Amino acid sequence: MGGDLVAAEGDYVHGDKHVYPAPDTPAPTALRALPEAPAALVGRETLVDELLSVLSPNGPGVTVVAGLPGVGKSALTLTVAHQAAKRGWFDGGVLFIDLRGYDPNGTVGLEQAVTVLMGELGIRDEDMPPTLDGRLALYRSELATRAERGQRVLIVADDAGEVAQVQPLIPPDDAHRLLVTSRNSLVAPGFPARLVKLEELSVAAAANLVSAMFLRIRPTDPRPGREPDALGEIARHCGCLPLALTVVGALLADDPGLPLASFAEQLADERTRLEKLTFDDGHGMPVGVRAAFELSYARLPAELARLLRLFTAHPGPDCHISFVALLYGEIGGVAEAYAEPAAMRALLAGLARTGLIAEQPTGSGRWRMHDLVRLYAAELADRHAEEDGYHQAVEKLFFFYGAMLRACDSHLQGQPDDPYHAIVPDADTALDWLDEERDGVMALGRLAAHQGQLDTMDGFTTFVQAYLYRRGLFQEAADLSRLAADEFRRVGDVQAENRALSDLSLALAESGNAEEGAALQEKVLESHPAADPVDKARGLVRLAAARLLAGRLDDAAAAAEEGIGLWRELGDRQSEGLAWNTLGTIRQAQERFQEAVTAHERAEVLLAEGGDTHAAAKVRRNRGTALRALGRHDEAIDVHRQALAMFEEFHDTLEVAESFNELADSLNAASRIRDAADARRMAAGGYRSGRAREDEARARVLLGLELAQLRDFADAAAAHERAGLLYQDVGDPGGEGWARGCLATALYESGRDEEARDAWLRSAAAYREAGQEQEAQLATTLYEKLGEHLAAKSTRRASRLLYTRLRNRFCGRGRPRGSGTPS
Repeated sequence: MGGDLVAAEGDYVHGDKHVYPAPDTPAPTALRALPEAPAALVGRETLVDELLSVLSPNGPGVTVVAGLPGVGKSALTLTVAHQAAKRGWFDGGVLFIDLRGYDPNGTVGLEQAVTVLMGELGIRDEDMPPTLDGRLALYRSELATRAERGQRVLIVADDAGEVAQVQPLIPPDDAHRLLVTSRNSLVAPGFPARLVKLEELSVAAAANLVSAMFLRIRPTDPRPGREPDALGEIARHCGCLPLALTVVGALLADDPGLPLASFAEQLADERTRLEKLTFDDGHGMPVGVRAAFELSYARLPAELARLLRLFTAHPGPDCHISFVALLYGEIGGVAEAYAEPAAMRALLAGLARTGLIAEQPTGSGRWRMHDLVRLYAAELADRHAEEDGYHQAVEKLFFFYGAMLRACDSHLQGQPDDPYHAIVPDADTALDWLDEERDGVMALGRLAAHQGQLDTMDGFTTFVQAYLYRRGLFQEAADLSRLAADEFRRVGDVQAENRALSDLSLALAESGNAEEGAALQEKVLESHPAADPVDKARGLVRLAAARLLAGRLDDAAAAAEEGIGLWRELGDRQSEGLAWNTLGTIRQAQERFQEAVTAHERAEVLLAEGGDTHAAAKVRRNRGTALRALGRHDEAIDVHRQALAMFEEFHDTLEVAESFNELADSLNAASRIRDAADARRMAAGGYRSGRAREDEARARVLLGLELAQLRDFADAAAAHERAGLLYQDVGDPGGEGWARGCLATALYESGRDEEARDAWLRSAAAYREAGQEQEAQLATTLYEKLGEHLAAKSTRRASRLLYTRLRNRFCGRGRPRGSGTPS
């Protein structure tokens, strides 16, 4: 192993490898050879520490670093190996072998690999045994001898394609370490390796890696500092995959005048993204992600290759195993939608071993494909569409998702007579399924629009609305309605376009754009005065709801009354009942509570006649709220209990929780505080079970206030603390400020003064983040006043009087409620 050796701070450079002499020895007896570590390793600090601990004397003998192509396995492993060598951990040698496990020109065989490693151990060619068994025996003997001398050896085996390439290389002594990289997980009986799975980078780390790449070449490049947002977009378009990011870094360094925003715009086009993520200097083979993926795809058995291609038929970010089985053809009935076919899981696990897909989270039954792998696999799917039955698979997805959506909607709307109702057992299961499949549902709706399947798109839009409103996902409802309106306009279907615009108007109103929503609905009604009377009646009631949210109460009532008249003329008593309910809600906002009670009573009669007991239960609950406002507390409590019982029959956790919450309000108004706290606790638990975190947060604040009235300040503080964390989690700083202000009061009453001051400080910070400067200033004032009182040792009576005067500013903060599911 000849060649010039150049000194480099205690080690030597030999060609493209670093050579580490054994510590405190005058000259190496063998090369400890590693390729260069990457100049920039970003976002892997935790994994570096993990692998260094693996290489410590107490670590496992064999470790496999696995992950999809281009995720940075070799870069991480080389960085760690260099650090371990520099620390003197492996004075017996640091060996390296590139196994080329996916090289189309041939992999490194076992005999070649052991020969290379023996050469690095200092064994001359003339001393090599002639047979493979002999060389393996000498290799193990040499490692054992070094272990006896207390000399640890690190062997880095890069790019292994299968267990058989590395298993014979396992050192015979626990002192040594074998560190392997592979696209495959390399799990096999008798192969005692610890597996370290490598994932893509975070967006921030990915952006830093790109900038580090081209700043190393052009240190004065102003683009990272000038266009940080574009840098983040580039990182996202690369799927935060290190190989793609390094290609981008080279491309940007090669063209210093290219604005990052322009390059991000180029990468935004999925049709050409893989081409853009290729670097070709005009000499040799181009470097890019497509080439890396091709090496893995070429090794797949036929059934896994087909599975990879068909996986792309599902447009969502992930796919449940039951729908993968549907695409692959393993299941054939809607009733099997909850199944997890064993054979399908075995296939998916086989594909996951290659790094091309992953189950996330582990054990969830949901499988994900990296965005760039998806683009590559979609190209393959297009070429093999006919033989794979790709288009038939997409049609099955549309049908099955459509059936499940309709079944779920029938439970959320309380329609047990719907022919699809039995597919899903209850409303809670429907919500669970929709929560899991929401992204896939939205993606399939967009795909149907893109393919011109407008009936399918319309069905998705119709049957997902109640769920989106239930979860408060008004912006998603608006996006879907806007897409439908655009597509119907494109084909000239004016009536369908107007229905979609009507849906859009209410979604806009519910999402905080009430005036815009009302104006849109007014425009639809004015533009088509001779529209279908059903569409006009529906539009008038939605206009009433939008005007209600905009605070235009008299106009809202007028629209509702006109809608009621139209529904009565049409003989649609159920829709008339829903319109009466809307009018009742408007009358409550007008503080005309007796008229509200009358309207809700009329609505309930009409809905009950039509057998819509689910909607009737909602109306009854609304009537209880109006009765409470009239001071008829006993009646209100009785009506709320009736509504609660009705929803319990539907096994509808969220509606039960909402009914408990209204019951608690009525009990509180009747000064039955302990009963109110019990009901509120049930409401908070129901919201938690139904994953309605913002509703849970509000219920827990109110529970805390009721517990404080009962002088149970410790439990009150716990409820407020939980509420603050929930508001923080959902990104509502105003709600967090309210919760922490109430927490401060409970802590103060408990005698926990310093904690109370801290809570006021955090309340002020949260309010300030929300832009509510008046509340922030009040919280700050209370923080300062409490400090002054504590410093002056003033009486707690003075503090209590101050708190009593200001408490309502924090503890009376309510949350406006929308008009609910569209009628």
